[in-house]
Amino acid sequence: VPATPPTPGDTAAMPATPATPASPAAKTTLTAGATVKDSQGNTIGTIGALSGANATVMIDGKAVSVAQSVLTQTGDTVVSTQTKAQLLASAKPRTK
Repeated sequence: VPATPPTPGDTAAMPATPATPASPAAKTTLTAGATVKDSQGNTIGTIGALSGANATVMIDGKAVSVAQSVLTQTGDTVVSTQTKAQLLASAKPRTK
């Protein structure tokens, strides 16, 4: 009895590629005064101050507290994973 050839698309012989976790070493220290842009390159504002895990971003004259984890600095530019509208919406008071 001849051996049965492997079924096309059978990936049993290929090990799964593990997900690569974010490297803590890749985190860059943010700088006050740096320009904050969205992922499309549109200017959102500037970093006014840094405090713990948050950064204060000046957007249209408003001080908005933003988690540093959504910001990545490259040179003098900081890129936000959130849009200007999302950052401003997060600054609105919440009522319960």
